[in-house]
Amino acid sequence: MKIVIEGYDRFKVRDARVVALEACADEVREAMKDGTLYDFARSQPGARALMGRVPAYAVRLGSIAGDVVVRHSTRGGMVAKLVTDRYVAPTRGIVELLNSERLRTLGVRTPRLIAYVVYPAGPMLRRLDVATREVPNAYDLAEVFSAPLAKENKHEALAAVSELIGSLTHAGAHHADLNLKNIVLSREADVENRIRAFVLDVDRVRFNVPGDPLVAQANMQRLMRSLEKVRSRGEIFLEEADIRWLERRAMEMRG
Repeated sequence: MKIVIEGYDRFKVRDARVVALEACADEVREAMKDGTLYDFARSQPGARALMGRVPAYAVRLGSIAGDVVVRHSTRGGMVAKLVTDRYVAPTRGIVELLNSERLRTLGVRTPRLIAYVVYPAGPMLRRLDVATREVPNAYDLAEVFSAPLAKENKHEALAAVSELIGSLTHAGAHHADLNLKNIVLSREADVENRIRAFVLDVDRVRFNVPGDPLVAQANMQRLMRSLEKVRSRGEIFLEEADIRWLERRAMEMRG
């Protein structure tokens, strides 16, 4: 049974199956006229590479306001040596879309998904491209805290992270990979010019009881593992008191 998501359109481009925001469907079709969505993005003269396991690219996509980030989904860990970028159908594209829309409805800041594209890659196997809106002038937590910050800026950044954790708790959303790279901060994305935190890679989110303190605990434990790993290498400028404040504040908040 096909899942119908309000505001999104389903269509095919050659042998690829596309789910795209209705307002952006024509731009996605045009981008894919000569190849994959990811190939289009990385071939654009003004594309900005965003480094990860494989680069994602921030590009203009037709008349869509603002840039769009296009990434090609790849596997991590030991399984990556065997299948790299192939997934057993169905892919995580539909999970990411459903999670993104649910989180946004519940007040969690996350970039809206513009489109995902599924390509056949052999019997029962698929490849996946995903396009999301770019958070303007955003920096992940590893970048933000990679140099000393003024006290007021550091406090504002930590408060934004705790607010995000609180909103995830309010939604009952456990993010299994809530690391420093999967939270970005931006001031330009807020009309009040406040620093706001956004969560990425929401296909890893699973929903539990809204407001459950165990959700807050699990999210904080995952984030703390990532933070302590980077901090042990001397790559992040946060004091022990900053980390303890973030933990207390995040556990107290419910969105």
